[in-house]
Amino acid sequence: YLMQHVLQGWIKRNFGWEDNDTAKLLFIPALLVFSYACQRWVEKPYTEYQRWRQEKGVKGCDDRYISKLESMGSKASLKWRGH
Repeated sequence: YLMQHVLQGWIKRNFGWEDNDTAKLLFIPALLVFSYACQRWVEKPYTEYQRWRQEKGVKGCDDRYISKLESMGSKASLKWRGH
């Protein structure tokens, strides 16, 4: 779904959309190829990297940031309760 808007915006900017029947006709096959490529060369390797990182216990910047936010939320909650 997200790739649909990205691809359509790119086609619209580069080839036009309203008066371009060829672009509209080729949109669905292009969307299928584009979505496959994104899944194959972006999503899958990133997911595998995340699994590897989780198995090895390696914390990335996103994990550290989430931990920090949770810690700040816990401190704020305790302060609000008067502890």
